[in-house]
Amino acid sequence: YNCTTVLSGSEGLKIIRKDVIDIVITDLILHDLDGMVILKETKKISPETEVILVTGYGSVENAVTAMQKGASTYLLKPVNIDHLRAVVDKVAEKQCLVRRNLELHKELEEKFGFAGITGNSQQMHRIFHILKQISSTTATVLVVGESGTGKELIARAIHYTGPRKNNPFVALNSAAIAETLLESELFGHEKGAFTGAAYQRMGKFEYANNGTLFLDEIGDMPLSTQVKLLRFMEDGRIMRVGSNETIKTDVRIIAATNKDLGILVEEGKFREDLYFRFNVVCLRLPPLRERQEDIFLLIDTFIQEFSAKYLLLGRQHK
Repeated sequence: YNCTTVLSGSEGLKIIRKDVIDIVITDLILHDLDGMVILKETKKISPETEVILVTGYGSVENAVTAMQKGASTYLLKPVNIDHLRAVVDKVAEKQCLVRRNLELHKELEEKFGFAGITGNSQQMHRIFHILKQISSTTATVLVVGESGTGKELIARAIHYTGPRKNNPFVALNSAAIAETLLESELFGHEKGAFTGAAYQRMGKFEYANNGTLFLDEIGDMPLSTQVKLLRFMEDGRIMRVGSNETIKTDVRIIAATNKDLGILVEEGKFREDLYFRFNVVCLRLPPLRERQEDIFLLIDTFIQEFSAKYLLLGRQHK
């Protein structure tokens, strides 16, 4: 290893700010800065840098605190040099595996995907092209496809490559929640609004404020809830169950369904006006049987991903 030695914490932080440092070994008690401060500042400057703390004043509390703040490990003096070498080797090996995995994902994504979604077929390239166009907008998106085609992956890709990526991504499956509870899940409720409402509760719309709300299986949403959802999409306001006051929220809606909403509209099971509100941008995801050229690419991706994951896990348990 190429080693750099410093005699104070402040001098060490100057180097960490200036150079790429893989591993920091620091005493817990320093003349100018506490070792915990070094740990905290290092992780803030360079999250991927591993920090090994060394101290002559060991306690379970200090060790737990150090690990919670992101330390790789916590060693007691006097340090056995062979033990230290083994610890550094293990930390360095872990870094190499993580970096190799990240580099592989980056290479694969640049060539065969978008934001963690793998595909090289003509259909997927068309979808990636649309995703790159809409991610930076606030347009409502309707994702249509059979179960298992990756509708939530698409929704997450839109969110995490857009301007709202640092705000909440909230997912709700309309089909998985009882009709009597769905409205409360979406809009929240006031204390005493119904039997069992023992306290005020924030709904998914409030929780997702300034972020994205992914509504899965909207074809199963009851008409009564559709009316209230339409109201939000018209003016951006919601009303908690049991309240007379409206709350303004800023939420991007991405909806998904495995049903034909056009047919549901004709059958009177889905509101036509809400359908048009959802259908600003429509993404139709092909099932894998229609893009079989992606199968081997997906196999390779999964092999690389799980090999790196379980190799690292196996080494950690040795």
